[in-house]
Amino acid sequence: MACVTALCVGAVLEKMKSGHFSYDLTHALNGALTGLVSITAGCSVFEPWAAAVVGMVAGVIYLLVSHLLIKLRIDDAVDAIPVHLGGGLWGVVATGLFASPSHLSNLYDNINDPVGGWFYAWSKGSGDATMLGVQLLGLLFIIGWTTAIMLPFFLVLSKANLLRVDALEEDVGLDISHHYARAYNLEGPDKAQLLALMKRRRERDKDRQFGRNNRFEAVVRKIMAQEDNKVRFDNKLVVMEEN
Repeated sequence: MACVTALCVGAVLEKMKSGHFSYDLTHALNGALTGLVSITAGCSVFEPWAAAVVGMVAGVIYLLVSHLLIKLRIDDAVDAIPVHLGGGLWGVVATGLFASPSHLSNLYDNINDPVGGWFYAWSKGSGDATMLGVQLLGLLFIIGWTTAIMLPFFLVLSKANLLRVDALEEDVGLDISHHYARAYNLEGPDKAQLLALMKRRRERDKDRQFGRNNRFEAVVRKIMAQEDNKVRFDNKLVVMEEN
């Protein structure tokens, strides 16, 4: 449901912005992931209809958070924040809204007459928001704990200039320079930047093995073989020859 919702809502937003419908496969896939994340907290206490609603809302939350990051100029190339943070926060809150009293009773023997989520409480005329409050309190604890543990870690990395790679590696792409495959920039990096990065790697790691057995250089060979320019490799020099 999250997949279809993200796909359709994304198309509607594109229609409003540009006047044309455009279906984005990335929105669909990340919407599905956000639905999986959001259903995790309450998967044992949701009715099927509630799970569908949670997934649909998750698709919308993914798109909203993704667009917010772009507006705030926050770099998140794979939309990990909308998927995991946005979906995770919504999943915890959704449990306090949609938890079924019957499922809670089956899961926990010490609860005789559970109220369930807030919507179930409203259906009984009580409006008891105890479970929603507990979920929100737990959410605040998770945010506080994570911030207290990870903020010093990231501050140290930032101070040591280890928080991000240099600009050249960003332009080439970490999928190529560190994972040895093209994943996101399917058109390939700029050839000059690719060769510049390889030369820098050779200068930095002079004692390591280069040539055909080096995985990064093997990827460079493969990419260059698909280009118009001919590239000659040896263990000391990389030369780009024009056709």
